[in-house]
Amino acid sequence: MSLLPTVSWLGTYPRIVLTRKPEGRFPTNFVVAEDGGYRFLSLHTGLPIYLGQKVPVQPNQQYRLFLALRSPDGKGVLTAILCEKMLLYSANCRHATFRIHVPGRWEDFGAMIWSGGLDEDTILGWLTRPVELSLFDPVAGTTIEIGHIRMLDPQGRDILANGDFSRGTERWYFTDDQHAIWRIENQYLMTLFESGVLGLASFVLLAGTALAGAVRAMGRGNRMAAPVAASLLAFLCSGVFDYPLEGSRLAALFYIIAFCGLMMMPAPELGPAVSAISRDRSASRSDRPAKPG
Repeated sequence: MSLLPTVSWLGTYPRIVLTRKPEGRFPTNFVVAEDGGYRFLSLHTGLPIYLGQKVPVQPNQQYRLFLALRSPDGKGVLTAILCEKMLLYSANCRHATFRIHVPGRWEDFGAMIWSGGLDEDTILGWLTRPVELSLFDPVAGTTIEIGHIRMLDPQGRDILANGDFSRGTERWYFTDDQHAIWRIENQYLMTLFESGVLGLASFVLLAGTALAGAVRAMGRGNRMAAPVAASLLAFLCSGVFDYPLEGSRLAALFYIIAFCGLMMMPAPELGPAVSAISRDRSASRSDRPAKPG
């Protein structure tokens, strides 16, 4: 652990978990690599993760899934799941599983996926859940490499974005059921672990100063200060049980609100300043001889 908050320490916790592998449990490692200019996504499987993308699926339609796979050890397996998924938990799923036949060689696979029933559960009678296509390797300790993946609708249009991974993992997001291997579920301990004592002190000073500025603005009758103070206080309390700054959207929202709190700090009061020119003029008047009456 470092006393100085440096960017190189961010992400230290999952790296240490991957290195030490407590109780033989380690997260799946995924990386975009190249083979002769051909980009692919490599999954070295530990605890299962789900790499997914939201897709515009219409109900009661047949979708065709095509992908290229390779497994260096010949043991990798890929499962593609099409589910309704609001945030973390999937429902109403259907899947297709692909198994490698020849180790170390690219193989082409295809499957048909039926979207019937994905619109059964609605909110307010018309709002349906988002649908996500997720990929994962269910066999721990194996490696599976995913080349170009396409999902064609009945009109032959590819509804996946960045299916060739030419832009890295853009539009692909991963979820994991084992949160403890990625983070400490305490904002203050996680900041201390990755940024050191000075990093934790900087975070507390920023949040505390912004909260104090909002509270003092409330005392001056500023109505906008109340939601700012309440938001900061709620964030600091939730940080005892979670690591909210892990999410980039929550982090951006926190810093925006903290900036609002800092802007509510009262400006320092300055006394009446006497300019040098005024002092010189006063001195010159006092040195002049009085005119005779």
